[in-house]
Amino acid sequence: MIITLFLRELVVSSTAKKLLYFLIFPFILYNIYEYYKFGNSQFGNLPTLVELLIFIIFIIFFLFEKMKYNVSQPIYDTINFWICVGLFVYVTGIFFYILLVENSSKSDLKLQSELRLIYSAVTIVKNLILSFALIKNHDNNQVVKQSLDIPSELDLDSFYPNNNLN
Repeated sequence: MIITLFLRELVVSSTAKKLLYFLIFPFILYNIYEYYKFGNSQFGNLPTLVELLIFIIFIIFFLFEKMKYNVSQPIYDTINFWICVGLFVYVTGIFFYILLVENSSKSDLKLQSELRLIYSAVTIVKNLILSFALIKNHDNNQVVKQSLDIPSELDLDSFYPNNNLN
């Protein structure tokens, strides 16, 4: 829910903002229904997959919107871009991880170790990207004051660069 509110603040389109805001309530109701239906005995993979798919769609929409409307500053120069890229890597990694877990047998030890490796790699890459977002934000906040030092005795009136061409 926090990620949804974060994405809602980033998106410019008012229709997308309303859609994100109103998707929260049906999703919460569906989770409550799943909890009462299965209880704690089973992890609800279907609601999680739907949630991750919604995040993937809205992160792609934000990045598209950012490229479309922001021409004054490179897209990679903002902290929001790097946070969304980190979330995108994590959400897509977890999405496919859950799909693999759903379609695999629980007794295969080799597959379980591969799944642990995939999860670890996705988490490490996400953490690196989010760390880069903090470093990038730190670099942008530092104001570098450079003065333009032009010597006062510089006499440009006597400078004729094309004298030797004739």
